[in-house]
Amino acid sequence: MPSYIVIGIAAAVALVVVVILFKATWRVAEPNEALIISGLGARGASPDTADSLGFKIVTGKGAVVLPGFQTARRLVLDSRVARLEVSCVTRQGIPVHVRGIVIYKIGDDYASIANAARRFLDQQDRMDEKTHTLFAGHLRSIVGSLTVEEMIHNREALTSEVRQSSSVEMSKLGLVVDSLQIQEIEDTAGYIENLGKPHAAAVAAAARIAGAQRDQEATEAEQVANANKAAASRDSQLKQASFQAEIDRANAHTKQAGPLAEATARQEVVVQETRAAELEAQLAEQRLVDEAHRVRAYFAVQWGRGKVMTATYHKYLRGTATREEMEHANAVLRDYLKIAGLGTLLILPGAPVTIPLVAKVGKALGVDVFPKDVEAEMT
Repeated sequence: MPSYIVIGIAAAVALVVVVILFKATWRVAEPNEALIISGLGARGASPDTADSLGFKIVTGKGAVVLPGFQTARRLVLDSRVARLEVSCVTRQGIPVHVRGIVIYKIGDDYASIANAARRFLDQQDRMDEKTHTLFAGHLRSIVGSLTVEEMIHNREALTSEVRQSSSVEMSKLGLVVDSLQIQEIEDTAGYIENLGKPHAAAVAAAARIAGAQRDQEATEAEQVANANKAAASRDSQLKQASFQAEIDRANAHTKQAGPLAEATARQEVVVQETRAAELEAQLAEQRLVDEAHRVRAYFAVQWGRGKVMTATYHKYLRGTATREEMEHANAVLRDYLKIAGLGTLLILPGAPVTIPLVAKVGKALGVDVFPKDVEAEMT
């Protein structure tokens, strides 16, 4: 077999052996843990720890652990939660039950890791129990110096005092507290419940008063709104009624315009007809008056030739003339009228009685048809 092949095989075997030895001796600490190496030659090089510890602390890197000569164990640095349930007695002698939580972990410095390794390396599952015991003691001591009112009204001070009083002992254990919370404070005597009753009653009364006031304000607002609504409705109805009245008046005026115009026209016609009738009556009266004056003038001239006829007509006016006397007087009158140019009286309807009628009308109009001397002589 060629020598270079033998050399290659030997080199491969040596490499495998080195890899196996490396994996068997090399240990790496995870970010949340610390390697505690003890045994031959394991000494802490950190200035925070004493060489007398007799073990080496490795965090965030790897280290060689010689099998058979050294031992490497892991200490978990994760945060932990311890639940507190502690029965205490206050300064007033009132028993209370306090519930809370403690969030804690092993400190990041080498001194804390060393302290925690010496106390909890093989008992990491009992760290919560020991933390609970430590805080329970301090909590009982502090609650015993406080009243229930102080505990309820100032929990932050209670929490701060518990943390401060336990910090030295926690540091000796290599532990640091991230958070401490008092969640609940209870008492079996009902003291806390009775403390809240006056305030609760006052709040309830204030709530009822406020509710009543809100109801009253809402009722008043609703009444005002209803009144405004009614007023608006009334104003709207009044305006609508006013508009409707104007529309009705306009419609009535429009409807009456035709009949009114027609009545006005008829009235004007009646007025004109009345005026025409009055004019005709005035003309007829004037004609009668003229005729009466003409008859009077005629009788004044013809007195000497018609005394008998005139006397007959005068008797007619008195109602004592006979029919035969009237016929004779009318015959004479016709002859005289023809001669005097008073033929108009002869062609009127009822001409035989025209002169007596004219005499009567003339007397009614204040015109004496017969002259004064004729009347005097006939009387």
